[in-house]
Amino acid sequence: PGAAPEIKMDPTKTGFLNTLAGPESGGQYDLKNGGSRFSGYGSFPEGKGPGGTSTASGKYQFISSTWHSEQDALGLKDFSPENQDKAAWHLADTTYRAKTHGDLETDLASGNNAMKIATALKDVWPSLPGGSQSSQSLGTFGNSLAANTAAAVHVEVTLKNANPGTTAKVTSSGPVTASAPRIEMPLPFGG
Repeated sequence: PGAAPEIKMDPTKTGFLNTLAGPESGGQYDLKNGGSRFSGYGSFPEGKGPGGTSTASGKYQFISSTWHSEQDALGLKDFSPENQDKAAWHLADTTYRAKTHGDLETDLASGNNAMKIATALKDVWPSLPGGSQSSQSLGTFGNSLAANTAAAVHVEVTLKNANPGTTAKVTSSGPVTASAPRIEMPLPFGG
């Protein structure tokens, strides 16, 4: 097999993963299906937890077979929080690409794709809208996705040599935060 893909996390990916993990685990990396906790991240915590109905574990509730497939694909050594994030992103990205022929990161950045994303990933994460264990509406998922990924883009506007009172307008196709424009002007020094 080829080399494992390098996965670099950024605010868009992290925001998406936090949205995904909310209904799965409440964001807890050490949670087993059924509500018990495991200790140590050296390896996947095999077996069902007390009260659990599956081997689902971690922040994204990987089942054992899915985790081991992702672990092999990415060459992951343990079940650490960092590796759970990488595996969840890889699984979401490859599943999304296979189902939609689109790019998950591009569609997240462009906004307004909550239905497409939920539909493509609901069979892997059944807590997503339309999934067999969903308790959230598409609107709730979309709002959470927008809020969690909004911090991914920050625009800082600098106007050089502008007159005081000059304004700038920033437009975008997705959620963007922007600081107030800063005006930089050379100061007249001389004698």
